[in-house]
Amino acid sequence: MNNPRIKTATCWETRNWRHARQAAEWCRNFDLHPLTKTFYVGEITKRERADLMQNFTSLFTGKTEKFYLLPLCKTCYNEALLDQEKYGDYSTPPFVIVN
Repeated sequence: MNNPRIKTATCWETRNWRHARQAAEWCRNFDLHPLTKTFYVGEITKRERADLMQNFTSLFTGKTEKFYLLPLCKTCYNEALLDQEKYGDYSTPPFVIVN
């Protein structure tokens, strides 16, 4: 399998309803499923994840806007796009997800 799908969760916080609506539309385009209005989960490829990251980076530019893309499998956890200054470097995940 050359292009494995990665279980991914994404969420964001914004006061701008247009940005929230655009982010939700992008998530639906990548077949992510909503758990709440701003929290989506699904399986995407690395390429799709990079595209989503680029879209979110260009959309959420305000100082009060935040977004996170989190891999949900242990092998991918080191690729989490967390703010390294705030959360530090997780070389081993603080939890294990059981299916």
